[in-house]
Amino acid sequence: MKIRLSLLAAAAMMAATASAQGYGQQPGYPGGGMVQPQQPYGQQPYGQPGFGAGGGSFQSLSGQWYYSSPQTGNDAAPWQAQVSANGQIQASQRSPNGVSQIQGQFNGMMANTMVTTPNLRQRGKVNRSNLRLQFDGQCHVHAMFIDQRGQPMGQATFHVNHKAGEPCPN
Repeated sequence: MKIRLSLLAAAAMMAATASAQGYGQQPGYPGGGMVQPQQPYGQQPYGQPGFGAGGGSFQSLSGQWYYSSPQTGNDAAPWQAQVSANGQIQASQRSPNGVSQIQGQFNGMMANTMVTTPNLRQRGKVNRSNLRLQFDGQCHVHAMFIDQRGQPMGQATFHVNHKAGEPCPN
């Protein structure tokens, strides 16, 4: 019991010290998970100053997202993505089967979203699933599809404003 309380006290002291110094954790951030002090939410929470035309804001993730997956390869039609300065995501893709959509919100490097896709077996119906996104701080958004039981069921990468195999845009 004493050891558990000591560990809790040590963790609380470390959290208080980090908070007092103005740092916060951002999972997935390649720079060790730290955000610079006084960093406004949604403005360069991810390591690469000057990323895209937005200078590092989430808005610089707007544009065409090219999809690639180890399971299905590359989609021919890019997704049209709009990402607001505070990280709200709306993306859509048109295909011969219908329109697919992604809606959600970035919180740091991560986003929880909902994806709707046409149901190929029942015309006019859609499939809905959770999609977890993680921005790599450069020009890729990695995706993990989650089934109704909360289990991973597939992964993919969205290449932001460039096709798979091409370098990141400036």
